[in-house]
Amino acid sequence: MLVSLPAYLQKLWDKGIDISEGILVATVSAGIATAIALLGWKIKLHFDLKAEDERRRLRRAERRARLEQEREALAGTLAAAILRGDLSAINSTVLNYETWLQKYELLPVNAHLLNSVKEQANEIKFEPSLVQAQEISAASETPTF
Repeated sequence: MLVSLPAYLQKLWDKGIDISEGILVATVSAGIATAIALLGWKIKLHFDLKAEDERRRLRRAERRARLEQEREALAGTLAAAILRGDLSAINSTVLNYETWLQKYELLPVNAHLLNSVKEQANEIKFEPSLVQAQEISAASETPTF
C-alpha cells in the first residue's frame, strides 16, 4: 500500500530534493574547477622549475668560465715568473693562487693542488727551466669548481 503525503509535506520534500541537488551540483562544479586549477598550477610549476634549472646551469657555466680565465691568468703569471727566475714573483703568485682559492671557497677541495704548486715552487732553484714552468702551470690547471 502506498502512503501519500499531504500536499504541504510533498512540497517541502520536493524543495529539499531541489536544494540537495543544487548543493551537489555546486560541489561537483567546485571540485572540477579545483582540479583544473591544480593541474594548471602543476604545469606552471614544472615549467618554472625547468627555467630555474636552466638559469642555474647558465650561472654555473658562467662562473666556471670566469674561474678558468682567472686561473689561466694566474698560471701564466706563475710560468712567466719561473722562466724569469724571479723567486719573489713566484712566491707572490703562489700566495695569490692561495688567496684566489680561498676567495672562491675552493681551497678545501683543492688543497692538494695548492700543496703541489707550493712544493714545486720551493724546488725551483735559480735556473728554472721551461719544463718546470709547464709542470707548475699544469698542476694549477685542474682545480675542482
